[in-house]
Amino acid sequence: MEVNPDFLAAVAATDYAPRYYELCRQHPLRLDAPACKAPAADVLRVARAAGPANRLPGPGRPFGFELPGEPPAGELVFVIQGRTTVETHFAVPFRSVQVAGTFAILALDVLGLRGEPPPSPPYPRPEFHSLEELAEVLAEVYRLGCLVAAVGEPRQAAPGTFSGTEGEGQ
Repeated sequence: MEVNPDFLAAVAATDYAPRYYELCRQHPLRLDAPACKAPAADVLRVARAAGPANRLPGPGRPFGFELPGEPPAGELVFVIQGRTTVETHFAVPFRSVQVAGTFAILALDVLGLRGEPPPSPPYPRPEFHSLEELAEVLAEVYRLGCLVAAVGEPRQAAPGTFSGTEGEGQ
């Protein structure tokens, strides 16, 4: 992913990468665990408990969160892959240019910028095997999306939303 180096540095100044990797450690790939049934209506209900969410058109099972701000501070889309994996994509403005990518790649790029070794696997994604676990994953995904949006355009972010990271990266 080719990311604006100033945006990457701003994200690296936050706790984004450690939080993303902790989310993946808490909800790892478990091939031996059965997948739960997660119809789109249930996924949407669980997502709406985490933040303002909608089902999106398209192939697969995409859903989107509306990020805070007026106008909204960016796009946060998650896709349920293989019935248990949550893949997250973001697009936020940064200095009047749209910056986009996935949470997994952004976290790895932050580690690279910091000179830290990559995890194994290098691009983990959080997994879920119950709707309760999906709720935990999506709550943190939404919080991470708000953090990335705050880095992107902190002036547009809703006050008090980002757990002490407001204004980082300015």
